[in-house]
Amino acid sequence: MAEITGSSIAPRQGGLFAEAEGAGPGWAALSDPAARLASFAKDPDTPSKARHDAEGVLRLFAQRLDFLDRRARLEPLAVEPLGMLLLVPAASVAKAGA
Repeated sequence: MAEITGSSIAPRQGGLFAEAEGAGPGWAALSDPAARLASFAKDPDTPSKARHDAEGVLRLFAQRLDFLDRRARLEPLAVEPLGMLLLVPAASVAKAGA
């Protein structure tokens, strides 16, 4: 994610009532990576290639979470018939062997 959005930027505040210095885009101050990337993907000031890359990463992340969620759920197994069982009488086997 850092390759797409860069490192996290926390705005600096000089004093108690002073304005924050160097306040960049709103997504730059977010600490949650998924929220930061989603906000980055929706920022119209970012280049379209970077927004597209961020959307792709978020889509893959959502697919992976869905896959892991489905895998974690245990579902009852379905019984599938494999065919008919053929039983040969013991007398037939004895005649064939003699």
